[in-house]
Amino acid sequence: MPSIATHLPRDAIMANAEPALARETPGILVITDTDVLSRQSDTLREVAALCAPARPVLVGGTANRDVLMAAINSWQVGQVLPSTSTTEDIAVAIIDAHEALAIDATVVSTLGDLTDENTRLEAAISRLRETQGQLLHAERLSTVGRITGGLIVALRRHLGALHALEAPLRGDGAPSDPEVAALVDAAFDGVRGISTLIDEIHAYAEHRENALSMAVVPLDGLIGRIVAFARYDRLGRERVVESDLRSRALVEIDHHRLWQAVINLLRNAFQATEELSTIRVSTWVEGLEAVVSVADSGTGIPEDVKRRIFDPFFTTKGDGMGLGLHVTRLSLERQGARIECDSAPGLGTTFRIRMPLQGFNDDG
Repeated sequence: MPSIATHLPRDAIMANAEPALARETPGILVITDTDVLSRQSDTLREVAALCAPARPVLVGGTANRDVLMAAINSWQVGQVLPSTSTTEDIAVAIIDAHEALAIDATVVSTLGDLTDENTRLEAAISRLRETQGQLLHAERLSTVGRITGGLIVALRRHLGALHALEAPLRGDGAPSDPEVAALVDAAFDGVRGISTLIDEIHAYAEHRENALSMAVVPLDGLIGRIVAFARYDRLGRERVVESDLRSRALVEIDHHRLWQAVINLLRNAFQATEELSTIRVSTWVEGLEAVVSVADSGTGIPEDVKRRIFDPFFTTKGDGMGLGLHVTRLSLERQGARIECDSAPGLGTTFRIRMPLQGFNDDG
């Protein structure tokens, strides 16, 4: 790196200020004590700035406190020589300053190289973490697939026997006691809900989609049955489940999958609240959409957790797989519906499922 020693009378520097200011090569600027406090010091400091990172050499002013303070604070001088210094002394100071400049330039260059290398390493680590996450995700899916595959085989054997009982129990052999009849209906609905959930998880683990059984159904009646079923849940019996079902909406949906989605939301609400807490289930129509809402008065969800609640394998429960809300969202989206969450710490949580409105149920 070439160095330039500038030791000119003040008038000469001012006369050549423009060429000096246009130069971009760092150099060693030599100034005198009279330059430090001169009227033209601002312009001279601009010359010194062009020489950066080299620091100026000051000749004289060693006995003047004001000159020394200004030279150190405003000019950032690197060396101070007495006014009695010889040309050889100044030359040695310039050489020393040049060596310091070379060291500074090397440090800056090395720091830049290290910064670039650090950026490359951070990008590589990010890619490794992403790959690790994908491998872990695939491994988990494989494990889930094996588990649910075995469950489905066993579950279908039992379902065959239950289906054989369902027809007589809902036909001529139906219980005469309305409470028992309701309990039987809830039991069969619950079994089908479990079967649907395991089917969904198994299909997700195998990267395939189950066939949907879409039909137009009255929303309020279906949600009413789900709420009645949820009250049989152990945690549900310890809470107050209120319903406000006034949408009169008809929706086209796979009602077994909607059943499982709402049951999942209710169980989450039970787990997030204390005994005797109130969970409110509502339906209404908003524009061209029918809406189901499940609201609890629990502790709420922090923002950083809320951003991840629909992510696969994310759970805040020690005994959970972290697939419930993820599979629920995928299932609803396949049916043309969508799910959203509003929550804040201390304000409870509300989940809403929005579905295209198909019409209204005139029977109320």
